Amino acid sequence: MKKFSLGKCAYMALCCFLMGCIYTFESAYGRRVGTIGVLSTQSVTYPHEYNTAVGITELLVKLGAKSVTLLDYNKIVEGAGGTSAGMAAIKDSLGRFLRENGVDRILIPGNYYNVVSPPLPPTPNRQLVTDAMVGLIDDGANLRFLAICGGLQNVLHSKRIKLNKVRDILGSDKMADSHNIADPDPRLPGVPLMRVKALPGTKLESIVRKVNAGGDLVFYLPDAHKEAIDNAPENIKKLKALGYKIAAVSEDGIIEALEDRTGNILIQMHPEYMLMNADKKTGRHRAVDRAIAVALAIITDFLGGGSAGD
Repeated sequence: MKKFSLGKCAYMALCCFLMGCIYTFESAYGRRVGTIGVLSTQSVTYPHEYNTAVGITELLVKLGAKSVTLLDYNKIVEGAGGTSAGMAAIKDSLGRFLRENGVDRILIPGNYYNVVSPPLPPTPNRQLVTDAMVGLIDDGANLRFLAICGGLQNVLHSKRIKLNKVRDILGSDKMADSHNIADPDPRLPGVPLMRVKALPGTKLESIVRKVNAGGDLVFYLPDAHKEAIDNAPENIKKLKALGYKIAAVSEDGIIEALEDRTGNILIQMHPEYMLMNADKKTGRHRAVDRAIAVALAIITDFLGGGSAGD
């Protein structure tokens, strides 16, 4: 990316604005919502899984979330009587947890494991609980969610949307590697960012236009995935028939974000990691500052977006 230099006054103003938003976000967002559930587990299936959930929880609290709780997918399945109990029992177990804890929105974070190609998860529990969440919403539950990276893939797998390896979609290992450029740690300052474009008629378009002061729809975020939505015409047709809008695409045509018919955002990239260590990222490059602002807007939309269907 081309180097960008800010004058001292502009630099200080931008730093104060961005960091003030990120670390002292005491507005209606925290007051308007109930408890947020972060889908993860303490009985980790891969290194740092629980620590990632803790980091996301701390970020949400800094951004004004009144209450955040671990939505432990292993405990939900155990509460249903195990994987053999069936989806109806898992939905009941999840619904009971949501009611007892006042959870009205769920953040589904990324996942080390893939959905349709190795490495596959050693337990189906995370996918089963995602299936249960999708089922509750389809049944009319008033739930909002933000699905990030593997979370997007889990939700779409629940809806029987075809996923595929990025390499097979693009037909090139080199091009596929560009979608894993933030690996192994997308939180770190200085990691490469994926360039994508928001599409007209979406919430993401509105977010990016505001950040870019009415300018273009290009933005950047950390990207680290090896699977994506298959872009075959019949799969896109099914996606749209289910009420999804394609909200952002990369330059090579990979779908990087969706919005469902109630305004929930599903994003392949990592806005949450863009906001971690943000004090070490701000003011160094205009595209990075805009990336932080876009990430902040996506997360705060989830925090304060009202009830599903509003």
